[in-house]
Amino acid sequence: MIEDILKKYIRHGTITSVNSDNTARVQFSDLDNLVSYNLPILVHNAGKNKQQSPPDIGCCAVCLMLPTGDSDGFVLGCYYDTKNTPPVTDLSKKMHWSFDDGTIIEYDTKAHKLLVDVKGSIEGKATTSAVIECPDITLKGNVKIMGTLQVMLGDVIVASVGAGDLTINGKITSTKSISITGGDLNVTGNIKATGTVKGTNI
Repeated sequence: MIEDILKKYIRHGTITSVNSDNTARVQFSDLDNLVSYNLPILVHNAGKNKQQSPPDIGCCAVCLMLPTGDSDGFVLGCYYDTKNTPPVTDLSKKMHWSFDDGTIIEYDTKAHKLLVDVKGSIEGKATTSAVIECPDITLKGNVKIMGTLQVMLGDVIVASVGAGDLTINGKITSTKSISITGGDLNVTGNIKATGTVKGTNI
């Protein structure tokens, strides 16, 4: 019967091991807990562009077995069950990835919000340049810049910090004191003061 043929070639079981060559072994409860040989895990791309996201041990998996023998087949993918439940319920609005260390990557299409919660560090590299366009950016925490900092107004550099120097192309306004220690104040132009000017060499 067609049902018996489908059961022979389309099987479901539990992942028991995952190997470095992107293969896995699957235990089939309906076959007296028979464990398969190493079965290749299907991926989206395996050429010049590569992708890899192996299943966890204990996941429920669907396998496609080939007619050449019980040892030949593929792991098509995994599915949720009562033991391993979905991380989110609003599947029509959210794309979600969660990892065993608590890291979460999620995009909510309804709220137009991308959430990246990494339980560790983030490292990004670009060989040429990176551009982030956003009306407002808020940084919570200390900021370290390993290079020159430039503040642009259109195509004009209004301020730059680099190699121990601060260059301002414009007016400096401060509501509190400005202190210079271990250096000189060189002024080309007039100095105006509305208060007392003090100094040992004045």
